[in-house]
Amino acid sequence: MIVKAFQADFIFGQFGQLECVPASLSRLKKIACETDGKQKLLFILFMQLLGIVGSPKFKGQLPLSMWHMFYSESICAIERLAIREVTPTQVYDALIETARNQMGAKDMFDRNANGLLACYNTYSNAMSFKDRREFQTFDDFRASLQKALLRLSKMLRLTEATAFQPLFDAALGLPAPKLAQLVCELNRSGIDDGWAILLMYSPQLLLNAQEDGSTPELNETERLRVGLNALVLLYAMARRKLESVMQDLDGIGEPSDWSDDDGTETPAANGIYEVNCYHLSTWAKSTGMLQRITEDWDRCIFMEHLRLLGDLGEAIVIVKPAVNRKI
Repeated sequence: MIVKAFQADFIFGQFGQLECVPASLSRLKKIACETDGKQKLLFILFMQLLGIVGSPKFKGQLPLSMWHMFYSESICAIERLAIREVTPTQVYDALIETARNQMGAKDMFDRNANGLLACYNTYSNAMSFKDRREFQTFDDFRASLQKALLRLSKMLRLTEATAFQPLFDAALGLPAPKLAQLVCELNRSGIDDGWAILLMYSPQLLLNAQEDGSTPELNETERLRVGLNALVLLYAMARRKLESVMQDLDGIGEPSDWSDDDGTETPAANGIYEVNCYHLSTWAKSTGMLQRITEDWDRCIFMEHLRLLGDLGEAIVIVKPAVNRKI
């Protein structure tokens, strides 16, 4: 079972705050459907909980509030993977549904229906028909936006409906093309809709912006908007990098000629492109710092592609040292 735990390639904490994507559950699903799969599944989760408890941050003790968040929602959701008929997407959406009820999202979207419609009309007028293929109707836009914001609410560890309003306002304050890109990326599964991008440490980036007390001139909504702008930028950089890598692969011969000697093998039609944003999250400790870095991103932020193996790709974000000293 220890071997299975490593084969799962699953990080429990990422699922608990919906940092991951539905495709992140695919390997775990295969293990869960084996003989005694549920036992293996719970063992994997138990090992990861021990890892969280044993980390220096918690000094061997897991706070009750975090245990409740992980156990009552995440573990109960994950257990359903052992049911053969239940898909990873259904398990993922079930956790989003708990957030929808907790945040009172339906009522909030109903109350702000006019503002949502105005936002969609702005988006429709700003984009060509081809570019707005993701949201052909207002209902498509509303459903996708709600799912995206609920993912973000989990990343921010929001627990009350009143805390959802600043996030809602911050998102609707983004320019239409940026909001559309953010919503599209946060809705990708990586299972049947191409490659999904997983921005590792994105919750920490958002929390740094939300909780920053060094910018009293900005309210919570404005600070969150800085964080969302950073996510849009990172998603755009990652998508361009992934597309560039895919295009380069098209020109290196037949798939049978590819090998993994250089970290590359035949890419799958769907998959996960994991982008490690740890370096940025450690530098952007304040809203002001994050804002300056993202505004000067072409000189500050460098994204390096690491590998592409089957249905998994990896990249890393680095903040250039020379710019660090200047900032």
